[in-house]
Amino acid sequence: MADEVRNAFDTVYSDGPSSNPDEPSKAEIRSVLGGTIQTEVDKLRGLITSSTQWKPPVDLATTANVALSGEQTIDGVQTSGSDVLVKNQAAPAQNGIYTTAAGTWERRADANDASEIVGAAVFIRSGTVNAGKQFVCGTPAPITIGSTALAFTEIADQSALNATLAEKADEVPFADFLRESRENLFPAADGQGMMDEYWQTVFLAAADGSVNAGITRDGVARFASTLEAPGIPALLDDYLWVVVTEANDLVFGYHFENGWVDALGALDVQAFDRVVSSVSRVFAVKDGETVVPITFGENNAFAVGKAGSDITYVEDIAGTLTAEREDVSAETSLLDTVSTVIYHALHGQSLSDGTSSTPAISTSAVRPGRAVMFNVGPAVRGNLDANVETPRENRLSIIDLKESSRETPASQIGYELTQVGALPATSAAMVVGTGRSGTAYAGLKKGTQPYANLISSIRRARIMAGLNGLVYEAKTVSFIQGEDNISDSLATYQGHLEELQADLSGDVAIYTGVVGDVLLFVDQISNWTKYGAMPPTSDVPLAQLQAALANPGKIFCVCPKYFLSTVSDGIHLTAQSSARLGAYHGRAVRQTLAGTPWLPLHISSAVRSGATIVLTYAGGDPSTDISIDTTLVSNPGSNGFEWVQVGGAAQTITSITKTGVRQLTIGLSGDPGAPSSQQIGYARTGLSGANGGPTTGPRGNIRDNSTDTTAYGDPMHNWACHQLINVS
Repeated sequence: MADEVRNAFDTVYSDGPSSNPDEPSKAEIRSVLGGTIQTEVDKLRGLITSSTQWKPPVDLATTANVALSGEQTIDGVQTSGSDVLVKNQAAPAQNGIYTTAAGTWERRADANDASEIVGAAVFIRSGTVNAGKQFVCGTPAPITIGSTALAFTEIADQSALNATLAEKADEVPFADFLRESRENLFPAADGQGMMDEYWQTVFLAAADGSVNAGITRDGVARFASTLEAPGIPALLDDYLWVVVTEANDLVFGYHFENGWVDALGALDVQAFDRVVSSVSRVFAVKDGETVVPITFGENNAFAVGKAGSDITYVEDIAGTLTAEREDVSAETSLLDTVSTVIYHALHGQSLSDGTSSTPAISTSAVRPGRAVMFNVGPAVRGNLDANVETPRENRLSIIDLKESSRETPASQIGYELTQVGALPATSAAMVVGTGRSGTAYAGLKKGTQPYANLISSIRRARIMAGLNGLVYEAKTVSFIQGEDNISDSLATYQGHLEELQADLSGDVAIYTGVVGDVLLFVDQISNWTKYGAMPPTSDVPLAQLQAALANPGKIFCVCPKYFLSTVSDGIHLTAQSSARLGAYHGRAVRQTLAGTPWLPLHISSAVRSGATIVLTYAGGDPSTDISIDTTLVSNPGSNGFEWVQVGGAAQTITSITKTGVRQLTIGLSGDPGAPSSQQIGYARTGLSGANGGPTTGPRGNIRDNSTDTTAYGDPMHNWACHQLINVS
């Protein structure tokens, strides 16, 4: 609202006829004055009923309909990756805050969902028409981004003030202007030096013209109480809120008259100690009276206000400031005896997400008070596609872990982690799934929405743990994936896993404050033959084992999946098998966390002498021997073994016998001589088009004799991994 009401009065109360110049027209009073006032009151009501959310300033605001793509001239200024308030579209649903680009514009991250745009207010930095103005979105909730017409209303205009200041500054050289102001306000005896030598910018108190705050020549924000006397900040009468350090140095804030104030848009975030474990590092002054310390343990966060159970704040990640909002009620179903939350992320594609694993079987809390999840279920996306941002309402509380519509591996991972003798009794396991069905690694890695959901869920859980005074650990991730990469080479897919582990290690540390390796648990795909006209072999399962063997202490291969039953599509697991896979992952994770890194059952060496080859096994349950089992898994021929040679005298496998503890001897039809290459394959080759599973897929018959069982009594033998090993 600018001069609408004043102009209406001028119109109605203009000089009347000479006989009675003071007599206004009643018709004009009703139509012009009454209508204008009603319109402006309606605008104010709209603003009052919506909670204003001040956003960081934008560079420009539109004055007409524009194409939402390509760099262009807006309000007399050429854009270049600029933040723009779009408010004049012919299709008002397109209005909002965007960042320009050479291609299609994207809505800015702090204004791209309904909760962020209701009451969104913003200051315009530049432009012929809009510089110095402030606008607010007056469209009430509910809002659907892209569908609801968004209306932005002008609420303040300081462009005239800016022009006056510019005009005054031009009257004398700027350095002289600063020097004179400084000399008039502070004598040289104050020890601060001349203004142009000390200050870049100052904010003056209205009463006596003294400096309330400013930015020094070396870029440090200074606050009045640090220049004069310590204590509660002196800006309470001038600011709606400010953020200050414990030393009361001004960081940034919202001034009643000047709007958003920071270090000229270049806040030096490195000036502040942001050690994760410290509390009350930064204080918020809100509502003109209360100084509130940050105590909820969020990394790099500056609080700016609290309403109900929501706290609003600005977060700094790698020097980028973003407005955030969190629910801080943080209700949990955890037992009172729990003091530590161990977070385990479940990522990948459909088998990580329980696709087709219906009906669910783990429908009761698997370990009440100690195995938990977010309020929507093990899959944090709920019923949404995992390729969209996880809604905040999906992560408002922590409840007991169980399944509902489908059986993901999550519940049995949580069950295994909280077994007696696993995690300490004072620790709880929180398992959260962020997988997306039918998605290759390129759609799940860093830079994608599913990956962002994984990281933001770890971050949200950390906040909730801090609000409840709990120790928080997040260093284990299960990645169940590979089917959509079955054509990758061994080196390519191994590289994917190593990249993912490194990215997770760096990104998770931001929210745990603990620098170190995230432990990545993978399993081997066993259903590749069912994918169209695929060849009978895939290098992806070999890469999943090799990544673990080449990266001990970082990547762990849990098991193959050929012993697990599939549904009729030959790809996805039955509910019982999905739960069983979760149990295998949970066992591997808990054993590793207990200090004994998991190693799957696999051939550790293959040595040939003439027509015999001795295979030695490692991993699995090392206290048990191995067996040849053709009951639980049918014999595909030669118990899944194949002899691969290049050159020499061609031979075939004629016998497989157990000849020692954890040893098998393979007999060939004759001595192959001196092949240039000789290998033993195990569960390496299947029949193109065949279903996965224990009777039809690529498989073998070798397992250990572990006596572990799942929560449902299913055996947890360790089956030998898909493998292609060189023979020495």
